[in-house]
Amino acid sequence: MSNRLFLAMATILGSLVCASQVAATEITGSINFGAGFVSNGYNPADGGVPPGYGNEGSNTVTVGTGVEFGFQDEYNLDTADFTPNSITIQDTVLDTGSASWTQTFTASSASYFSGLTLQSSTFSPGISYSLSGDTLTVQWPGEYYNGTPTYTATFSVSPAPEPATWALMMAGVAGAGLMLRRLGRKAGLPSGLATAKAGGSSFIRPAAHAETRTPESLRRPRCRPSLTPTSPVPLR
Repeated sequence: MSNRLFLAMATILGSLVCASQVAATEITGSINFGAGFVSNGYNPADGGVPPGYGNEGSNTVTVGTGVEFGFQDEYNLDTADFTPNSITIQDTVLDTGSASWTQTFTASSASYFSGLTLQSSTFSPGISYSLSGDTLTVQWPGEYYNGTPTYTATFSVSPAPEPATWALMMAGVAGAGLMLRRLGRKAGLPSGLATAKAGGSSFIRPAAHAETRTPESLRRPRCRPSLTPTSPVPLR
C-alpha cells in the first residue's frame, strides 16, 4: 500500500511540475509572406492583428492563453494556437486564394518542442516544417482557389522538464518517500517493538529498553497454604 501511494504521489508531483513549466513557456511568432506584404503579420505594430488574439499587444505570448497568434488581411486569416500538448495552425482563405507564407515560432524553452509530430493536415498543397533547437519553422506554398476554405494542421508535442526542474521534482519525490517511511514506522509497529533484518527477511524483536511481561492469563498459579483449620488428631 505504501509503495502504491508513493508512486501515485511521485506521478502527480511530476505532472504538476511539468505542467507548471509548460505554462510558463513563452513563444515568439512571425508570419512572413511574399514580396509586397507586411514583414511580420504576427507583430501588432504592422497593424494586421485582429482583436481577441494573444499577440494583440506583442508577438511574444505565453502558452495556453487562448489562441496565441492571429493575422488577417483581405486575402486570408491565419492563426496559431499553442497548448501544453499540441499546436494548431489554420489558414482561412477570404478571397480567391492565399499567398505563400513562412511561420516561425521560437520557444523560451527548447524542451517545449520535444516529441514534435505532425498528426494531421488538410492543407493543399501540403505544408513542410523543420525544427532547429528552440525554433519551429512551418512553410506553405499557398493556393489560388475559388472559394473560402479553411486549412488546418495539428502537431503534437510532449515537453520534457529541464534539468533544474528534474532536480526539483526528484527532491520532492525523495521528501515524499521519507515522509511515507516515517508514517509507516509509526503506524505499522506496536510501541516498544523494533524491526530488524536477518538473512534478507524481516522479523520483529523487542527493543532493548522494552520490558517483557507475561500475560496474566498465561501465568502459572502459585501454591498458597490453606487457611482452613483442620481437626485435631486424637491421641491413642
